[in-house]
Order: sequence, then C-alpha cells, then structure tokens
Amino acid sequence: MKIGIITHWKDSDNYGAALQSYALQKYLRDLGQEAFVIRYYRKPQKVSYLKKLLHVLSHPMVLKNRRNNKEKLKKVPEWNKQRDFNSFRNKYICYSESVYNGFEELQYNYPKADIYITGSDQVWGVSLKNEQNRAFFLDFGKEDTVRVSYAASFGHDYFPCENEVLFKTLLSRFKDVSMREESGVELLKERGIDSIRCLDSTLLLPFENYKALTSARKHSSPYVFFYTVNVARPDEIYWKQIRDYLQQKGVKLIVTTGSGYLQPEEMFDGAEYDYATVEEWLANIVNAEFVVTASFHGVVFSYLFKKSFIYMPLRAKSAKGNNRVIDFLKSVGLLNRLANNWEEVKRLVDEDIDYSMLNDKAFHELLIKSKRFLQGLLEEKSY
Repeated sequence: MKIGIITHWKDSDNYGAALQSYALQKYLRDLGQEAFVIRYYRKPQKVSYLKKLLHVLSHPMVLKNRRNNKEKLKKVPEWNKQRDFNSFRNKYICYSESVYNGFEELQYNYPKADIYITGSDQVWGVSLKNEQNRAFFLDFGKEDTVRVSYAASFGHDYFPCENEVLFKTLLSRFKDVSMREESGVELLKERGIDSIRCLDSTLLLPFENYKALTSARKHSSPYVFFYTVNVARPDEIYWKQIRDYLQQKGVKLIVTTGSGYLQPEEMFDGAEYDYATVEEWLANIVNAEFVVTASFHGVVFSYLFKKSFIYMPLRAKSAKGNNRVIDFLKSVGLLNRLANNWEEVKRLVDEDIDYSMLNDKAFHELLIKSKRFLQGLLEEKSY
C-alpha cells in the first residue's frame, strides 16, 4: 500500500524534526507498506517593500536587531554543513519521486497514494491565511484517498489556525484524526471534532533501532550533554551556576544547539560546541554522564536511552511548547525531572533515574494505542 506522509522534513539543525520524519515512514515500511515522505516546499509569502518599511519605522529596534541577527547568522551555514543532515536523510528516508515547490504544484501533480498522513510534529501550528499551509491539511489528491493525521500538533496551547470554518472544512475529508498533545485533543473537542492522542512518531520505534543508527563515541572524557532549542538567554537554563558546579566535578560541558522558534546561537561561555550529525547527536546522548535539555526530543531520546536528564522548561513566548514535554513526562512517571529553579537543577544533577523502578505504564498503554491506530488504518484499507 502506498502511503504519502507530509511533515516538516527539511530542517538543517533540528534533530527531533529529522528523526520524527524518519521514524513514521520507517515504522510503516517495517509493516510492509510503501511509505514515503512528500518533498514539499512552501513558497515564501510576498511582502511589499512598503509594508516592510512601515514595520521598521514603527519599531526602531527591528532594524538594529536585524543587523545583529545578520552577523550571528553568518555562521549558521557552516554549522549546518558540519551537521550534514542531508547524508542522514539520503541514507535512511524514502521520499516522493517529485519535489513540490509550492501548494499549486502539489495540487496539480499530487503524489499517488492510497493513504495520506499529516504528522507527526507541529504540522498544524501554522496560519491558514497562507494558502501554502493547506498542504499540511491534505488539501490535495483524489477524493477517495484516505486522509488521516498521526500525532499532529498545534505547537501551542491555543488554536493557531485562525480560520475555523476552513479548518473544519479541510478536516471533514479526514477519516481519522490523532493529536500528539492532550491539549490538541481538547482544542478539537471544543470545535466538535473527535480525535485521540497518539505518541510522537519517534516513540513508535524500539530502542534497538536508534542504537543501530548511533555512531561511535565522539568525546572520550566524561561530559554532560546540553541540547538547547529555543533558549533565548543563558540564564534561562541557569548556565553560569550549572557550569561552575559541573566544572568543579571535573566533567566537560558539550553543547549542541538547534533551531525551533528561535535561531541557534553560541551563547554559553565555557562550553565545547558540537555541531553533530544525527548519528553523532544520538551518540552524544548515549555516552553522556547525563543530559540537560530544553527540547521535547532531547527528553524523548534521554528516556529511550535510559539516561538521567534534566528538563529546563522554556520561557516567555517559547513556553507554549512546554505542554508536549509535560504530557510526555507524566506518561513515563518522570515529571520530577522538570527543573523550575536553580535548587531543583542542583538536586537533579546529583539524582540519577532508576529506570527499573519507573512507573511508565501510561506510556506503554499509549504506545499500544498509537500502534493500533496505524495498524487499524492499514487493516481497514486492505479489505
């Protein structure tokens, strides 16, 4: 059976996005299905010069920040060259034969499939004012093609799609809907749409699958691994305190950054930066003394590899992404690994996780439910 998946697949520095894109098509292919990721690019929205000028004039700091960002972003292409996500994708991900540059191309020359899936990841955290985003609501292809969402996410604890009438119209073509966060299920329920919660696609695959992807150990001496996404300032993760505390213990501090709502920066003095490949990133988690992260997938892979970790909740505007991590931590019985202040960070640094005593029954029940959601879809379609 041919299954076309549309998701965020072309990131250059977000390890979770790369691995979730890999995981869903891998899981389905292991079930004997011809699953592939649709190579879709949104066309950028056109903004008039006058609108840009008015924006700058009404916000004087915009111009200054833009200049500062230009300087910071000069290094990003070099960092991403080291990460080399393309090598991972070319080796492990099956793609659509065609590349779709814009929504119009996708509608006109859509990939042939028996089933279309949108997800997982934040596929619905987008504005429907931009026609290009309708691709993530499967507004293409034949009418009789089965459409479902798998662990789709709004990426927020509020409804971000704006046009509720259009949203409901697009979802009326879906056979089944599943969301990654409980808040997403509730947001749909408020709009009269039934859905269930399913796990992020990275959690469909067993530990052994990721172990096989992992490269050889990269850093020989003991280290603590920091994976930071959407951290605006060092003090958001108590950097100075944790740096001084860990250096007294004689361990190195390895930092890998990624982009999400914010662009990555080198802001943590005293750290060794590692722009790892996907395989090296997995190895950095596997071999760390413990992991400090502000990332959902940083937490997920720490759990899968049975590593002690600390989750630093996001602040300010980025805090909208905390609910997905909190949902996951609750399901695996590790909500106590969330640190809200320096005293909690210090305590957790010295407090290992005993995975043999973990109460993660809720997670395993949700894993069974998630697999049944996909397997039931395949069984029904095969009749």
